[in-house]
Amino acid sequence: MSSARLSSGARKRLGFLGALVALTVLGHAMVAFSALTLAQLIEFRALVSARTWGLVVLAWCVLGLLLSLQRLRWLFHDRVRPRALVVGIQLVYCHFLGVLLAVPLAPLGLAVALPFGVPEAFGWLAYLLGVILASYGVFVRRRWVLVREVEVPLAELPPGLDGLRIAHLSDLHIGSFDPQAVGARWARRVRALKPDLVAVTGDLVTSGTAFYPQVAAVLSELEAPLGVHVILGNHDQWDRAELKVALARRGVPALENEWVEVGEGERRLVVAGLGDPFTQSADLERTLVDRPPGFTLLLSHYPSWARRAEPYGAELMLSGHTHGGQVGLPWLPRMNAASLTGQYPRGLFSVGRMWLYVTSGLGTSGPPIRLGVAPEIALLVLRRA
Repeated sequence: MSSARLSSGARKRLGFLGALVALTVLGHAMVAFSALTLAQLIEFRALVSARTWGLVVLAWCVLGLLLSLQRLRWLFHDRVRPRALVVGIQLVYCHFLGVLLAVPLAPLGLAVALPFGVPEAFGWLAYLLGVILASYGVFVRRRWVLVREVEVPLAELPPGLDGLRIAHLSDLHIGSFDPQAVGARWARRVRALKPDLVAVTGDLVTSGTAFYPQVAAVLSELEAPLGVHVILGNHDQWDRAELKVALARRGVPALENEWVEVGEGERRLVVAGLGDPFTQSADLERTLVDRPPGFTLLLSHYPSWARRAEPYGAELMLSGHTHGGQVGLPWLPRMNAASLTGQYPRGLFSVGRMWLYVTSGLGTSGPPIRLGVAPEIALLVLRRA
């Protein structure tokens, strides 16, 4: 297929994968070259032939590239794996991410190596720094969940809804890296907040169907007076009919281009759930046109649909999908990997007359890492402006 016939999204994905492979090759080559020159400096290279050293360097680069490609296969049709194997896969990710981080960390590696008179070691030192940072992101920061409380000012909010507390979860990605036991801890955190309503905006699992019963069990542990309201995301489309059945059996039906009315009197509101645009099943007309009057909370996995949804009159839209980029600069919430993709990476935004909140989510997709972007449970408090 020619590039002219590829969609804009497909071209972006191909460009991203191409850049990822190029960065992987560059990182491995840089680290291998540094190790080779360092070995020559300490006369270790004299123990083996130049040809052998060349083969070692080539094998290092090829192995790194194969591991980076193999990691993509581990994401498809996720299944229950022994804990030791999961830890092993995470260690491979630490290597892969360490190599990627070695490229931007190269100047720091050089700064560390120069005072010791071994500038040849810069690449190897950058790799070691990258592995340390990646290991922190994979094994420590990813588990450090933040409860983020955000007040949403609404000029026409009914008095009965003033102070309403909404717990917003997204992108749980229950699977090998975040199994049911992890999700159960998240559910306990949510229950402790005593929200009035819980909203879960998709990507319940990572891939495949093996973890459908587990995520259904996790969501069944959530509770709120005005209910637990769930939609599906792009990672939930392997067999969405099966997933919806699993959720319904646990008493957590998923909304798909439909609305429900909850509460009574001035504490009444409409919760609407948009279908998934990834499978071209999103239908704003069906979701919002025939709803009853009153405050409307719209759930959409994709924040990019905010501008299309705003004319339909919902007061607040909740989304996920971006993970906040998973990697970003600490203390600069808008400087993250998701900000490179366009609008609404994470946080609260005003879109016309509608408010949009994009959560950074709880789980991970792709590399199981969080750096500078905390996994979060958002607690939104509605306030009359």
